[in-house]
Amino acid sequence: MLPLLDSRYVGYNADMLALYAHEMRPRPSERRAAYLRALLQLQRQPILFDEHTPHFQLCFDLEEPVTRAGVMLLLDGRSLRADSSCLHEAPIITARVREAERLLFSYSRSAFSSLHLLVASILVARFPDEDGAGASNGNLLGAIWISPAPDWTAADYAEIILHEGMHQSVFLDDMVNRTFELPPSAFGDPQYLTPSPTLKQLRPYDLVFHSTIVVAAMVDFYAASNLPRPLRLERSFYRLPESVRALRAGDRVLSPHGAAILALVEQELTRLQAVAPHLPPS
Repeated sequence: MLPLLDSRYVGYNADMLALYAHEMRPRPSERRAAYLRALLQLQRQPILFDEHTPHFQLCFDLEEPVTRAGVMLLLDGRSLRADSSCLHEAPIITARVREAERLLFSYSRSAFSSLHLLVASILVARFPDEDGAGASNGNLLGAIWISPAPDWTAADYAEIILHEGMHQSVFLDDMVNRTFELPPSAFGDPQYLTPSPTLKQLRPYDLVFHSTIVVAAMVDFYAASNLPRPLRLERSFYRLPESVRALRAGDRVLSPHGAAILALVEQELTRLQAVAPHLPPS
């Protein structure tokens, strides 16, 4: 498992952000509350959270201003549709998420602790498949959006929480430790296009760095949980070595910390290829 899901590593990063906001490092028992309060202070968009709950907080009401604004930000400006609400399915979705929490806890107590720290609230709104199954944004740490299909299983919910939670961890790590030598806007230059493991196309280097880490984490989750990998993940895992090689070839844009993270990803890929070999693409 990569350190970006390790509770000690993620906890340190959260402490550093809280220290920056509050000028005082919190006690471990106050870590989550201090981190989430720091986000309220530092971010323009507020988040909803309950600092005492052991569960992920689910937000279904799209008429609630904070939830609506958060979903709009994570949808990158797309308008909410009239039938986006999953409020009438709240009991079913909540039960599935609670099952997903148990799966994630069984996978790794450390990873679950990290995800619970990073993901204060899950904003639930259903959109067409082409809009994706969920999203995170570096300008809205602490909240993720998911678009659950009616037939999602607990494993599907666990996967999307892990997926978006890992993005949150990479965003936080970059804020605290500086992963890239260039600002995000610079990666729009065509010279930084890199083959993506999740899409059959080139994407900016920083986005591929994110998705490479996410794919590795999801492969590890399915392997450690003894669950069959979905076909979409199988295809991403097949393309992962090419993406890792391309990231290494372009590593001049990484800080020393970013280069160290990439080296850990390379080691993790070698381990995953041994314990969870991919199938040939269909």
